[in-house]
Amino acid sequence: ARRAVSLGVPEESIHHIRNGSDLTTFNPRPINEARGRLGLPKERYLLGYAAQDTFFDLEPVLDAIKTNLDAGIDAGLVLSGNAPKGLRKSVDRRGLSDRVTFLGYLDWRDYPYFQSACDVLVVPFPETVYNVGRWPGKFGEYVAAGRPVVFNPVGDLEEFAGPDAPGIACDFSADSFAEAFAMLHGDTSLREELGARARRLACDEMDWERSIDHFEAVYDGLINKRVPCELCERSKKTVGGV
Repeated sequence: ARRAVSLGVPEESIHHIRNGSDLTTFNPRPINEARGRLGLPKERYLLGYAAQDTFFDLEPVLDAIKTNLDAGIDAGLVLSGNAPKGLRKSVDRRGLSDRVTFLGYLDWRDYPYFQSACDVLVVPFPETVYNVGRWPGKFGEYVAAGRPVVFNPVGDLEEFAGPDAPGIACDFSADSFAEAFAMLHGDTSLREELGARARRLACDEMDWERSIDHFEAVYDGLINKRVPCELCERSKKTVGGV
């Protein structure tokens, strides 16, 4: 919405409806069950990043994992989706090939287990024109799964950075990600608390059923308002004059 306003769209004409969460497909599952299904190590501290074929801004996350490993944390990163060769090369350059697991595309029987298999889920989201103007769909899946989220409070994600954050909001830097990952690694109860908070957020504010009601209310309001459209009036005159 802020991006639209900056481009000259009247604020009063904007109805902001964020994407929702699919509470049925994505829900908290036992972590060991999820890891067993996907063939992931049960003891390692796993961070997760979900994608299909677009992988954005993961370099500081990789550097943060390297920092955590150097500090003695048995950490790893799990990714879903078709990762590009460039990302795989970035992993190799950092010596993380044995710490980053590429699961590839997961079908819809397995994909909902991905989020539950991770201790922490990650949304790297630097302040770019692209990010300010979009919603990261993975965020809704993450919170529905009831796992803590480490994210950058940019664009639509800024509103989730308050005292009731479903995880840790941090700067887009390797040091900030490393600090957040280490904090959550060292405090199981904090992970559980933030995970429960994430699920509550999904249920109370992001349920798709609630979003659908909002959509319908906006359209009903627009239809009932019947504000004359200047462009439509011009079109009528043009057609009438032909």
